[in-house]
Amino acid sequence: MVNYEDMIKMVYDKISEEYEKMGHVNIIVAGKTGVGKTTLINSVFGKKIEKTGIGKPITQELKEITTPDYPVRLYDTVGLELNSEQQERVKNDIVSLIMDKRKKGASDEFIHCIWYCINANSNRIEDEEVKFITSIATESDVPVIIIFTQSYGKNSVELQRYVDNLNLPVKKSFRVLAADYEIDDEYTKKAYGCDEVVEFVIEILPETAQKAFINAQVASLKAKRQKAQMIISGAVAGAFGEGFIPLPFADAAALVPTQIAMIASITVAYGMNIKKSTMTAIVTSLLGSTGATLAGRTIVANLLKFIPGLGTGAGGLISGGTAAIITIALGETYVGIMELMMKGELSDKQIENGEYLENMKKMFKDKLKNTDRNKYC
Repeated sequence: MVNYEDMIKMVYDKISEEYEKMGHVNIIVAGKTGVGKTTLINSVFGKKIEKTGIGKPITQELKEITTPDYPVRLYDTVGLELNSEQQERVKNDIVSLIMDKRKKGASDEFIHCIWYCINANSNRIEDEEVKFITSIATESDVPVIIIFTQSYGKNSVELQRYVDNLNLPVKKSFRVLAADYEIDDEYTKKAYGCDEVVEFVIEILPETAQKAFINAQVASLKAKRQKAQMIISGAVAGAFGEGFIPLPFADAAALVPTQIAMIASITVAYGMNIKKSTMTAIVTSLLGSTGATLAGRTIVANLLKFIPGLGTGAGGLISGGTAAIITIALGETYVGIMELMMKGELSDKQIENGEYLENMKKMFKDKLKNTDRNKYC
């Protein structure tokens, strides 16, 4: 029999294990001074980099930005103005950095991609920039993407089209406005584009770096949700297998490790630092309200009656299908809570003082009734 205190400890042990296994994503952010690299970084990774990031000079032209216990390493070009002499130095420094990391053989330190930033408001790309981008893309053998920062006018569309037509050896280009821009007293252009950058970068990252990048980025809830859905799918497969031979209610504790691992992995994917008191309130509120723990104690009829086709006559067994439905409902409800917290629409205090209790219960019960197993199986 597993009690709440044991389950919360298991969740946090699993979260710690996930972070211990997590590597880093390593990105070079290049571009001339004043193009908006810092604003872009803050939009993609939040204020954590800006507030606590430590800039360590690597060369005269490169600075490594790291934050303790954070799975991102950024390498920033310092004071880049792209005269021909400096261009050659920076290019050589970037290529040397990439090659040195490869020679050491520590895959956690490999450079995964290069973001080259151009101020779209400048309405032009210099010949020296074209040469620089071409050089680092061909000599480094690392994916390069071009990011047009401060893209708030029509000219940014034309500049992107012009650069794309140059057929540079880059993966893709993006127009981005990393922070809201006030055009005049009556109109502010809303920030956009960073989520698209994030979603594309995930596609080109090796699997070992994807997890770190998804955890660290805050620009795309869609990317986090897709990762969470993959996690739920894996848990559903495990729960179905565990319930394939019908389990007596009293033996439902066999499902606990699968569902604990799911909640921990979703927490890590969303990059959330959930207080123990908040996690305890979520678990006890969600599952205590329906007469069940994370399938750890007896799952009584007042839970199963919410699953179409079972009702109160389900008997004393949990089938693979029933275990899968409960796991999906739990996973999707927890994802909903994570997203509300990330968007600032739900606070620790609201969860801990019970203010959000009824909403949680309703969300979980609705998921039990309307679960789409085909989405995860």
